[in-house]
Amino acid sequence: PLLYRSFYSRGTAGLKTSSGKMSGGFYGFLRSFLSLQKRLNPSCYIFVFDGGLSGRDKIFDGYKPNSRETSDKPNGFREQLTHIEEFLRCVGLPVFLLHGVEADDIISILTRAWIQLQGGNVVIVSSDRDFLQLVSPDVLLYDDRAKKCYGPAEVENEFQVPIEYFLAYKCLIGDVADHIPAVPGFTPKRAKERIGDQDYGMETPEHRRAFTRNYGLIKLPRSLRQVPNQSKSTCDDFAYYVRRLFEEFKIGNYAITHKAVNMDRARELFSLYEIKSM
Repeated sequence: PLLYRSFYSRGTAGLKTSSGKMSGGFYGFLRSFLSLQKRLNPSCYIFVFDGGLSGRDKIFDGYKPNSRETSDKPNGFREQLTHIEEFLRCVGLPVFLLHGVEADDIISILTRAWIQLQGGNVVIVSSDRDFLQLVSPDVLLYDDRAKKCYGPAEVENEFQVPIEYFLAYKCLIGDVADHIPAVPGFTPKRAKERIGDQDYGMETPEHRRAFTRNYGLIKLPRSLRQVPNQSKSTCDDFAYYVRRLFEEFKIGNYAITHKAVNMDRARELFSLYEIKSM
């Protein structure tokens, strides 16, 4: 989302190098990162990239149709995305990308792993409201588009839904951005009125089937084994990767968690995009 916003932002959308190379996404992403660093002042960072649809398109054919298109990205977008990922690795920042798994799912797994293995608080930076289901006293969501931070109190105040029912609320009203339809007849108002009922006021098998479908599409996993379409070996490898990463955090090797650190290449990428102000 940070790259998309930078790519289309009024201030950076038209940026090009002297040779005509599109550069707004790369420059805008790094500028946003520096701004977040000042605003949130975290002890460390993890960057997560999308690697697929996590099998949710098997649950519902209409799920995120735009994510399946490979030709709908604007000129220069994919190259800048690749170079941003490479740059982050080159400067030693942890980057997670697992083919066949959505970034949302990886972020959910990492959030729980961080609290379990490392301790302390987590701030998720995203404008995706699905992450509100992860909010707790230990987990905050910073909406980088609205410039607002959500804890349990902020979620309940804005949506008028107790935090423990937020996932059920989302399952009832669906998600327009991901093309997930609401349970038939459920508007946000009706969902809030029914949220305390034992069966949420779902009166027919059609209602219950739609709710179950949406639950599978919206719920974020607690572990990778809950993500569809993943083999056991892949799950075990990723679980090991997560644990090893946090072990290195604990012993103070954050700056060298990846062997791909290459400052010369990082400088080459800055030069490629003619970035001088950072």
